[in-house]
Amino acid sequence: MEFKSLKEFKTHFNRVEKARKRAKLGLYLTTNHVFSYHGFTDFIYTAVRGVGKTVIAMETAIILKEKYGYENVKVYYFRLTDLSIKALLSNNAREAVDPYLIDKYDLNITKRGNTVYNKGKPLFEAFALTSAGSKGKGINLYDCNWFKGDKKRFIITIWDEFLMAEGVEKRSIGDPVSQYKIYREAIYRDAEVPKDYDAVYNFLLANNVSECAAVTGAMYNYIPNPHNHKRIKLTRKHAMFWNVPITDAYLDKRSRSVNSNIMDYENDPNYAFVERDLSLIKPKKTRIRKVSAVIMFDNYDKGKWFCLYDGKYIKKYRNETVKKNLYIPMKRHLDALFNPDTVANIFEIYDTRGFMYTDLISMSTFQSQMKLLKNK
Repeated sequence: MEFKSLKEFKTHFNRVEKARKRAKLGLYLTTNHVFSYHGFTDFIYTAVRGVGKTVIAMETAIILKEKYGYENVKVYYFRLTDLSIKALLSNNAREAVDPYLIDKYDLNITKRGNTVYNKGKPLFEAFALTSAGSKGKGINLYDCNWFKGDKKRFIITIWDEFLMAEGVEKRSIGDPVSQYKIYREAIYRDAEVPKDYDAVYNFLLANNVSECAAVTGAMYNYIPNPHNHKRIKLTRKHAMFWNVPITDAYLDKRSRSVNSNIMDYENDPNYAFVERDLSLIKPKKTRIRKVSAVIMFDNYDKGKWFCLYDGKYIKKYRNETVKKNLYIPMKRHLDALFNPDTVANIFEIYDTRGFMYTDLISMSTFQSQMKLLKNK
């Protein structure tokens, strides 16, 4: 590589050195990089279990509470199901905070209701994103005066393990993205983020990148590449996505663990790359011509509407003008004529891989909606 000037060489050298330092990650994540991002509110991490995703999210909250006062930092913690929240809060929330943090910050954890306390001071509130999670509409967590005044105040949300194994508990969760948005609305409403300091940290945590497109695609219009381990700045969304690499230090530690003899490092999605099937993506040279139908999964959320082009190609709805008789509701009580035979036909085509998709986001979000219906 040739350089036109010494300045250009130094810039390139510094970038390379930064990349090398990031590549030399140790066993665990730290909060250092969280506080180094300014103007970002959402931090999405995919990483294997045991490297500290939940720890750095909770530690961010503890650091801010210890520095600015527990009363000036609100923390909301989400998991997918009631069952997982009950497990979290069982035995007086003894398992709610990582032992590393309890020891490091000398915490004394107790709980009352769905609130976890440290030495009698509120640490976080826990909520389940179940089908009953729609009750979030009726929960008023918003404080219009929270960010006003001279004191620095903060809000932190943590959506922990927003993915789960296929078929596990999905019957009870509904659409977790919609339910998460409901809670976000109940917390923030129209609040404006203070400009003189970083007041909001929303953590979304998953164990692998192979299936998280259902969340990142729907919320951030971003589909991650499982081979890309750079920190991706989604500037317009005020979000940072990081698919944390599996380090040699981590694999070495796991290889010496009690469970090393039953670990399938080559095929387990927590440790191996899982390639997405791109054979169903429409070739770029193939043109789509006419909308055959609009497939609806929701009445008002048009992010859950899809256009079927030429009877074959699925594309996210972009306000196309379509005759009302071409709308296909995938469930009852939507604002269109429900025909169970038509819905069954959509499922049959989907199950036999008869649909193709115009792009990866259309494929990921459509498949996600179909899976949610199939598991009800």
